[in-house]
Amino acid sequence: MTDEVNADEELNKEPEDAFEEDASSSDLSGLDVVDGQVEELSDKEEDAPADQPEPDPEVHAKHAKINLPIITDDDIARDEGFVLTGDETRAFDMGDGTKGHSKAGKILLIVFGAIVGLLLVVYLAGAFYFSNRFFPNTYLGNTDISFQTTDEIESILKTADADYSLDLDGYGFQLTITTQQAGFDFHEGQFVEQIKAAQNPFTWPVEFFSQHDMGEALKGTYNSEAVEKLIAEAVEKHNQKATPTTNAAITYDSNTKQFVVTPEEYGTQLDAESVIAFAEDAIEEIKTTAELTQDQLIQPTVTSEDSRFAKAVESANAMCRADVSFTLAETEVVHLTADISHNWITINEDYEVSIDEDAIGAWAEEVASSCDTVGSTRTFTRSDGKEYEVTGGDYGWKVNHDQFVWMVKTDVNEGNVGSEEIPTTSQATAFNGVGKADWGKRYIDVDLTEQHVWFYDSDGEYIWESDCVSGSTLVAGRATPPGVYTLTTKESPSKLIGYENGEKIYETTVTYWMPFEGNSVGFHDATWQSAFGGERYKEGYGSHGCINLPYDAAKELYDIIDFEIPIVVHY
Repeated sequence: MTDEVNADEELNKEPEDAFEEDASSSDLSGLDVVDGQVEELSDKEEDAPADQPEPDPEVHAKHAKINLPIITDDDIARDEGFVLTGDETRAFDMGDGTKGHSKAGKILLIVFGAIVGLLLVVYLAGAFYFSNRFFPNTYLGNTDISFQTTDEIESILKTADADYSLDLDGYGFQLTITTQQAGFDFHEGQFVEQIKAAQNPFTWPVEFFSQHDMGEALKGTYNSEAVEKLIAEAVEKHNQKATPTTNAAITYDSNTKQFVVTPEEYGTQLDAESVIAFAEDAIEEIKTTAELTQDQLIQPTVTSEDSRFAKAVESANAMCRADVSFTLAETEVVHLTADISHNWITINEDYEVSIDEDAIGAWAEEVASSCDTVGSTRTFTRSDGKEYEVTGGDYGWKVNHDQFVWMVKTDVNEGNVGSEEIPTTSQATAFNGVGKADWGKRYIDVDLTEQHVWFYDSDGEYIWESDCVSGSTLVAGRATPPGVYTLTTKESPSKLIGYENGEKIYETTVTYWMPFEGNSVGFHDATWQSAFGGERYKEGYGSHGCINLPYDAAKELYDIIDFEIPIVVHY
């Protein structure tokens, strides 16, 4: 053991007479090995030229004798490194480990060759196995056919031929198509050969962990006429109760008071042709269920993506800019906004926008008529709390229809904003809505039932009153006509002449004449009446239609009455 250590130390030591770094590359062809000693050949020295200079000691040292270890058989049996025993001197690895590494490489090659051979055997065995079987993770639709043989798959398809059915579902529609109805045939023999030919068994290591759906290649045949008829009838029945699809459209939004694009909306009605094509694809692919999609619904023919919508909406909204309050007696009758005017906008099939002038005129006429109170029936409550209804007369509002129609059209076309008084040919003192009193608190109330007359001031308090005698109800055509009137004239004195059937029947001079119905019916003094009020008008003392008053009462009324005050005559 000591010798081994000494040998290692001796080898690791760098003596002065040892080789320098470049000794390994020196030419040793002139050395001879004898008994383990290396000596310089004598003929080298003898043949040297006479004039050769003395050798450099340092160079001479490089050619000194070197003891090299002897390589024995035991060394070959050992791995790298050397163990020195006894007096043996063995070969020493100069640092590149070439001989030890060569042996290890041989071993590795042997192991590698064995592994490759084993893998080749496994690979070929797998290729042989999958030459008649399907790869793992192979499916036929929803059926796992991994590792199964072609005969087994053909048997499965034969069974499926008889049991196959397709369920169509979606949007409230349900239909099952069976083999008996459609005559399905999978042609299993041809199919199995086809998909087996498509599988390369030599690629099994790559395909082992992959997914394979052979159902995509499976195609079936069927009676197309029977299937189409079956589906068409089912779809028609379904659509009778289903929600229809609506196209995109330009509509008016009352919240924003503007025209907007309303997107198309799918319903639940189905397109028979699309359902048939969808079902045929499913049958050919041997699917057992197929969920209907939006593609099978009846499709909208106009969508919100239509570029013409934006321009049409802009034009329509521009025509609805008018915002005008129309008034009578400073009371709003109607407020024209887009909520009304949008009804006059017409958008044709080419999305060209126009305004219906006739529609504007019709609306204006309707408003005008609703404001015409002359002769209309009006309900009112007298200051004493009694409620009455009166119809007739020539007092009230009368709209100038032609001028109002022109006004509305102008406002709409120009997009005017503001307030305008409705043009009229006859005015009242107030406007409280159609069917209500169009006079204020100041008016004359003639109660034909009570045979009494009141004059109310602007505070609603009567400032004058009197009993009266009205037209006789015993003779046709002599009753005082009800209605709302205004004074037509005043005359004092005045001669009253009455005619009947073209003949004068009376001629009377009165002091105070205040007609309100033309120039034939009015207030006047009647000194020939012995009494007033009660029911004298029913007892043969009635007038020819005028309101007879006591002389003093007639005088007082004549002094305060004017041409603006409404005169309401009623029962």
